[in-house]
Amino acid sequence: MISKNYIKNLDFETIEDVYNYIVDSEINGAISQFKELINKLSKEQFKEFLSYIDDFGYMNEDHEEQQKFKNKVINARIY
Repeated sequence: MISKNYIKNLDFETIEDVYNYIVDSEINGAISQFKELINKLSKEQFKEFLSYIDDFGYMNEDHEEQQKFKNKVINARIY
């Protein structure tokens, strides 16, 4: 679970800032960081992150690219 303390330690204010950080990590090739952050999310935060991706149309609103990114997120998760 990503706690409020963890968010503050990253110098962020909200969980949405962390979600953006996760997206940026993958885009910038920081795959280990991307996977680590994905797996720090609680089950509920993970569901919210998937919705966040859908709601904000990441990947330039290209639905195919958006789905590929979403699949990367799902595959990075250790269950």
